[in-house]
Amino acid sequence: MTGNANRGSRWRLVRDVVVFQVKLGAEALLDITLIPVSLAAAALDLLLGNWRRPRWFHAVLRFGERCERRIDLWGVKADGNAADLEIAAVMRSIETLVRQPGSGPQKVGELRRWAAMKLAPGGARANHTSGISNGRKGQWAMPTNFIGLFALLAAAKVRFVLVGELALLLHGLDRLTADVDLVIDLSADPAQAAVQALTVAGYRPLAPVDPIALADPAQRREWQTVRNMQVFSFWDSSNTRPTVDIMLSPEVPLDELWAAATVMNIGGHEVRVASIEHLIRMKAAAGRPQDLADIERLRTKLKG
Repeated sequence: MTGNANRGSRWRLVRDVVVFQVKLGAEALLDITLIPVSLAAAALDLLLGNWRRPRWFHAVLRFGERCERRIDLWGVKADGNAADLEIAAVMRSIETLVRQPGSGPQKVGELRRWAAMKLAPGGARANHTSGISNGRKGQWAMPTNFIGLFALLAAAKVRFVLVGELALLLHGLDRLTADVDLVIDLSADPAQAAVQALTVAGYRPLAPVDPIALADPAQRREWQTVRNMQVFSFWDSSNTRPTVDIMLSPEVPLDELWAAATVMNIGGHEVRVASIEHLIRMKAAAGRPQDLADIERLRTKLKG
């Protein structure tokens, strides 16, 4: 009996070593592949004038992180049935949370998503749609992912006004968007609350920085002057909710936006959407060809 156990232990060690070598090879191949691909994506964004919001470069970053999670270089396969494996994964997350407090937001988000899946009827994931339609009078029916974002911001009492492409869409202009542009209260405590709400819910910063630095005005000025950042972006690690772009220095201050905003009921949540007049001011400040075209459409909307 002891001999069988020893043989089993030796086999598991051999298996883990072989799997680790394969993972190392996959990781190296990924790194080699991503070097030219990331450079090409960055060049494409520069060519298309997307340096403020580098769509293709950020897509490569998201692809790379998904691949990293699938490779799971440092993970070791455990023996046992599916339930045991799930319990082991949860326990590893809790252990990491205790030993490394800095990993808290990531691990808490993982545990919350796991619990949500298990508590949902039949253990199924929620079904996410991609369209936006006008529901009953006075209320907009939107995809679950957008509504989920508004719900977590409301729960954290984050004071924000919706601007950008989604705001145009809600004012009746045709627009295809996967982003949510927000102006929030960037004073220290409210900004920290917003970052905490997003990171605990599974959002991650696109820039390789500590997201809590968003609450530091000196850091924000450095991002704007040195890195030419206009927004601080968060992406959803579950890839089911929209990217969130927080304006670092909006053309129209939050208090002014807030006072003139249109209040819309979206999925049961009151959301303030920037007024058409303020959207025109913000588009004029951006000054891109698409912004100028949008200004004409917004002015027509005002006259109509």
